[in-house]
Amino acid sequence: TVSPDGSVLVYSGDPSIPQYWSPAHATPVHRDMMRFNPRMKIEPFVPATTFFPDYVKRKFGQLPDFKLVATEADPGTEAKLREKFASAGMGRSKPTAANVSFTYTDNGKPMRALVLGTTTDSGPFWIPTVSGIATTGDPKDYVDMLNAMGRSYVTNPAWQAEQTRKHQAQMAQIEEFGRQMTAQHQRNMAAIQASAQRHQQRMAAIHAANDASMKAYDDRMASSDA
Repeated sequence: TVSPDGSVLVYSGDPSIPQYWSPAHATPVHRDMMRFNPRMKIEPFVPATTFFPDYVKRKFGQLPDFKLVATEADPGTEAKLREKFASAGMGRSKPTAANVSFTYTDNGKPMRALVLGTTTDSGPFWIPTVSGIATTGDPKDYVDMLNAMGRSYVTNPAWQAEQTRKHQAQMAQIEEFGRQMTAQHQRNMAAIQASAQRHQQRMAAIHAANDASMKAYDDRMASSDA
């Protein structure tokens, strides 16, 4: 959203950020899904202080006179998120937070920008979230406003319950696909082992026939010599 005079812009969320899955928890099904879904990535967890400078350069680096100014960890936000996750029964989630500041020019006006980002490690997957402020003044003057907007966000319980149901159904399907692929892999390995055993048996029979033939030859030669 932009102020009427165009001097302040705030944004929350970015649909271009992919969904990230941990390689340690990625099954063959996840890897198949990634090939068809460009917004799904299988990559190790990245702390916010590393993730968001790269994000800012990729997202805003083409703005006129772009300059990355600073990246700072945000322990206060991390502590608040840990409390929030613990109260929601998600104590295993590990949040990291960072603030990235940069400058650019907009139609000849010098602009100062601040991106507030978090990455949360939830085990099988990890989630980046982002919001930002750009202004002709000091972006920090608008952080409290942005935080108040964030606190006003309320999820419809019925919608959340439906999303949870869909997620559980999807996870069950992924687990079933994983079991099916594991079973197929085991059948394939058993078939390979059986084929190898048959090959060894054939080779043993060939070697035995060769040995018998050579023994017969040696016996004939010995008889002839006698």
